[in-house]
Amino acid sequence: MFADSAKIFIKSGKGGDGHVSFRRELFVAAGGPDGGDGGKGGDIIFEVDEGLNTLTDFRMKRKYVAGDGEPGGKRKCHGADAKNLILKVPEGTVIKDFETGKVIADMSGENKREVILRGGKGGFGNMNFATATMQVPKFAKPGQPGKEMFVLLELKVIADVGLVGFPNVGKSTLFNRLTQSRRAIVSDTAGTTRDRQYGKCSWNAKEFSVVDTGGWVVKSDDIFEDAIRRQVLVATEEADLVLFLVDVTTGVTDWDEDVATILRRAKLPVILVANKVDNSSEYYEAAEFYKLGIGEPQCISAATGGGTGDLLDMIVDKLPQENPETIEDEIPRFAVVGRPNAGKSSIINAFIGEDRNIVTEIAGTTRDSIYTRFDKFGFDFYLVDTAGIRRKNKVSEDLEFYSVMRSIRAIENSDVCILMLDATRGVEAQDMNIFQLIQKNNKSLVVVVNKWDLVEEKSQKVIDTFEAAIRNRMAPFVDFPIIFASALTKQRIFRVLETAKQVYLNRKTHVGTSKLNEVMLPIIEAYPPQSVKGKYIKIKYCTQLPNTQIPSFVFYANLPQYVKENYRRFLENKIRENWSMHGCPINVFIRQK
Repeated sequence: MFADSAKIFIKSGKGGDGHVSFRRELFVAAGGPDGGDGGKGGDIIFEVDEGLNTLTDFRMKRKYVAGDGEPGGKRKCHGADAKNLILKVPEGTVIKDFETGKVIADMSGENKREVILRGGKGGFGNMNFATATMQVPKFAKPGQPGKEMFVLLELKVIADVGLVGFPNVGKSTLFNRLTQSRRAIVSDTAGTTRDRQYGKCSWNAKEFSVVDTGGWVVKSDDIFEDAIRRQVLVATEEADLVLFLVDVTTGVTDWDEDVATILRRAKLPVILVANKVDNSSEYYEAAEFYKLGIGEPQCISAATGGGTGDLLDMIVDKLPQENPETIEDEIPRFAVVGRPNAGKSSIINAFIGEDRNIVTEIAGTTRDSIYTRFDKFGFDFYLVDTAGIRRKNKVSEDLEFYSVMRSIRAIENSDVCILMLDATRGVEAQDMNIFQLIQKNNKSLVVVVNKWDLVEEKSQKVIDTFEAAIRNRMAPFVDFPIIFASALTKQRIFRVLETAKQVYLNRKTHVGTSKLNEVMLPIIEAYPPQSVKGKYIKIKYCTQLPNTQIPSFVFYANLPQYVKENYRRFLENKIRENWSMHGCPINVFIRQK
């Protein structure tokens, strides 16, 4: 992960002041008030520009102020609203409050356009304050002031291959060659590239990202070169593979040896690339780079493209290979679902004891459904981490659309759904939408109230109130477990697994026909279905259907078409009272006898 950042000052516009004036009319007190309202101040809006890939412009200009609204005029004229100030940023930019570090907006996903600071509202003119008792108001309201703050912009891009090396060795030329673009500036002047450039390279049906760092200058006092040095350090820490470029025409320098020392300590794959090998005689000159201790130099000419094919073959071989796990059908699947940033990835990491899934405070971090085999402490099942499901009208980015679709598909293919709720936010409308999706697909349910450690009051009364609120929102289906847990402190997380396993076993519950009739027929006789049009409904026999996904029961009646839905729920509740179906949906069918 390469981070490009900039600190800027932003300020929205002030609203225009209301106006005080009077008409000149006969028989009207003081002519009557006619002062107009002031205009609205301009908003500060951040907008994604697909053509940008760096925050360089924001390091050059650091102050952005929107225009003020115009004041109101006489004759009830409304002041003009100020134009909004739109700041173009690359996709993937994260906007943070510089003082607190809190994430304000993530300009990826559906956030193509985000209003960060709203302009002040215009003040009311004196025409708004005329009453029967105050016909001559001689005052107006001033416009609301604009808001201001310092924000930190961070561009985060995952890169597979990082290019490092002494300035002017040809990194930008090679970058343009690999990405088949001309985005990186090429010049004979050392240190031309001072900001990173990102690009995609495709070779042999494998795509990977490449970052062109600034030239490395060790022990330099230049402020730009110090920043470049930090960029290269990030590359050595976070890239999957580093291409260390050296110049055959200059030979081994002290700087090359210093960089080689750092790269050897990095303990990650490094390819030594000897650039500017334009003829066969220079191949022999590349042999001196063996002394760097990084391995055999790969000779290329970035300018002409010579040797770059063999280099790409080597890059593809050294990059980590994707080994997709084979998912066994007979093993249960527990899908962890919920709104974005509810703690789904965090709780799975807590289960398995390692940070396998990426966790950030930015909503939408998880893009794909991730299957994790859990085979510990007598458990054996798949944990499925899904992307956070937003409202349909909030999903505009193609990538997120497909992520949400994969999450829905994961729900459809799961056995038990673990619905994550945020204890600090309660049950929201989107939680209900996900619950209805689970119900629609007849999946077993375990509700986990996460972030319980952030709740100050944890008494039993608060817990009971929280549970009652959840069940009231999700009625009529209320027979499901609710667990108050914390993925951060690992409070009750293994109880979640135990409960999910028991709920899964409840799906396999089978009640014998004789036992079912022995219990249910006296209940039906005591509380028969309501008669319809003078016709009495009689249920004489019931049984459980074999080999069904969820427990399904058939009740045979003389007039099944007159049995209402509330009586079906009555039968379902009586079944739940007598047999353990906790957290599991039940099908109740009324058939003709």
